[in-house]
Amino acid sequence: MTMAAGAVDAVSFLGLGHAFAALQTGNVLLLAFGVAKGGAPTARPAEALAAVATGIATAHAVIVRLERRGRRRSVRLGSPVPAIIIVLTSVVVTIIVDA
Repeated sequence: MTMAAGAVDAVSFLGLGHAFAALQTGNVLLLAFGVAKGGAPTARPAEALAAVATGIATAHAVIVRLERRGRRRSVRLGSPVPAIIIVLTSVVVTIIVDA
């Protein structure tokens, strides 16, 4: 999963406007550098962070709802889903960048 996330970040940073897609630490740093220096672009890292925050809020709402219904097993079975999404995203990003 780490390798797939790193590959997604490398491709997205180089090909999609200097923002990281998988690991958000880089986006926080890019945003901080842009604010501190005033000349570095901040829109793409800010967009990426907003998308991650939206995803986290949505996932939290789904998990809370499932747990209230007593479906703890559904939450545990959902763990491989992020890995699958990252791998699929890396394939799509690679196809888009190569096109």
